[in-house]
Amino acid sequence: MTTVCAALESIIADLEGKTYDAPQAMSIGTVACSVMCLVLAAVVILDLGKLYADFQIMKANVGKLMGKHNKIEPNP
Repeated sequence: MTTVCAALESIIADLEGKTYDAPQAMSIGTVACSVMCLVLAAVVILDLGKLYADFQIMKANVGKLMGKHNKIEPNP
């Protein structure tokens, strides 16, 4: 029974990011967040050209929507 409790305590400590064998170890959540941030940054950097083109298209579309033909003019 005591070995089961000791095993469960070490598993719980590992999940909390605390280990008795290596106190300097990072938690799984910290590593996962770091990896996801790096992947997101890589995707944004690789897609900057496409994002710029999309923003230019959006700017042109908004310009068309807000163009002369949509403005209110006084009656002659």
